Amino acid sequence: MTNKTFADWNQRDIELLDKVERIVIEINTSDQPVRRSISKVSRRLGMNSNIFYKHIKKMPRLNEFINNVKESMEEFQLRKLHWAFHQLRKHSTFISKAQLINKARISGIQSKTVICEMEYLLSEIHTST
Repeated sequence: MTNKTFADWNQRDIELLDKVERIVIEINTSDQPVRRSISKVSRRLGMNSNIFYKHIKKMPRLNEFINNVKESMEEFQLRKLHWAFHQLRKHSTFISKAQLINKARISGIQSKTVICEMEYLLSEIHTST
C-alpha cells in the first residue's frame, strides 16, 4: 500500500500568488516589454506550464490574478508599440513606420487595432513637429 500525500491547494494558492505577483512586477518593470502570459510566469517559477495549467483551477486567487494580468497577443503588441514609440521619440523627431515596427519587434501584424494605433502614433509625431 502506498502512502499518498495530498496537496494543500489553499496554502499553495497563497504561496504561489505572492511569487506570481512579484514575477508580474518584474515583467512590468523590465527594460523591454515581456508578454504577461501563463507560460512566461510558469517558466519564471521554474514550473512546467502544462502542470501549471492543469492545477491552476484548484487555486482560485491565483487563477483570478493570472486572468486579470495576462495579455492577448494584440494587447502585447499594443504595449510594445507604445514602448517603442516612446523610446524612439526620445532620440528623434521623425519616426518611420519601419523604425517603429523594428523597434517594437512586431512581425505579421494582423490586428486592425494594432495597425490603427500605429498609424495614430505616427500621425501624432508628424503633426506635432
